[in-house]
Amino acid sequence: MRSCKACTTSCRSSILPSSAGQNPGVNTPSGRDLPEHFPSLHEAPSACARLALALQKSLEELGVRRGERLLLAVSGGADSVALASLCALLRERFPLKLGMLACDHGLRPESAAEIRFVQALGELLDIPCETCALTFPKDGAGIEERARKARYAALEEARKRVSARYMVLAHHAKDLAEDIVMRLCRGTGWPGLGGMAQKDEERHILRPLLFVEPGELRSFLLELGIPHCEDPSNQDTRYLRNRVRHTILPLLERENPGLPKSLQGLALLAREDAAFFEEQLAPVLALCRLEENCGTVTMALPEKAVKGLAPSLSLRLYLKLVHRMNREGVAGQARSGTLFGIDQALRKAQRPRTFQLPGGISLILTGKEIILQGKKSGQGTRKTASA
Repeated sequence: MRSCKACTTSCRSSILPSSAGQNPGVNTPSGRDLPEHFPSLHEAPSACARLALALQKSLEELGVRRGERLLLAVSGGADSVALASLCALLRERFPLKLGMLACDHGLRPESAAEIRFVQALGELLDIPCETCALTFPKDGAGIEERARKARYAALEEARKRVSARYMVLAHHAKDLAEDIVMRLCRGTGWPGLGGMAQKDEERHILRPLLFVEPGELRSFLLELGIPHCEDPSNQDTRYLRNRVRHTILPLLERENPGLPKSLQGLALLAREDAAFFEEQLAPVLALCRLEENCGTVTMALPEKAVKGLAPSLSLRLYLKLVHRMNREGVAGQARSGTLFGIDQALRKAQRPRTFQLPGGISLILTGKEIILQGKKSGQGTRKTASA
């Protein structure tokens, strides 16, 4: 038994019987369903070895070095089980210090059995596995977003604790297509419309499988005889992502069967543009001053730093300032209408002026500085165990 720093109770790491807490309507695999032996790269079927080598190429292109420590987010679903198995398969050829984190959101009766399955997978792959029980408000609208935030916060906490350079997520090409369509529905601007990033240096996130089709990952698991969990909530069309997955994308693909590839091209173009904007704004962002006092975060930037910037740059600058506040724990959103209003007020010298952003951030134009202020949001507590 180990009591972790983040725990409110001591957590036992042994693998419990798979029947406990399981929904009888859902067939959740257990450790007994895993193969007794996990092959080396040379023993693996050729298609599996090719996919593992493609992962190595992707990791190297993303800047991962041999011997680097990485934290894998593993839910027990096909994509994350394939990610962990591919990384384990690569170990002889491309050695990495791997760890796994499995988060129990406590939203479904079978989630405890899925966590035990991930622990058993960690034993098979010889990858240390931590489990994490998330607590966050589970009633009312927006539960998906609250769960996502709690999960990412737990991953970041674990990444720091084990001194991993990156957390590695198993998002694939279909996830990318869904994300782009969802961003389009929300009115996201460019280059954010290009979807989730393959590499997010500020948040220490890698998605090396982002251009891999999910069918390839499932075929890989089938070849190796490795089972995975199926989340029944993925069929629930009350959630936007599932409506996009099961209704909107199939309709669009009927019009253009090549749509997924087109969206991947869009993502690649967006990545190049984002890198350009990042380079252009770096000197301006370096002038930001950040302070925290009694839970209130204040960020200030001299107005003169914005003078002379083209609107395409200044609008992205305001967006980045809001995102920095988000990373400091302040909830808030930057909507396009508000960003345009801020830019117009600066260019027309309409100040002092205060803008209230949805979520709790105030942006104040004083005439000398652009000031963002907001209260830190409360974080859900997490109980963590190590296997």
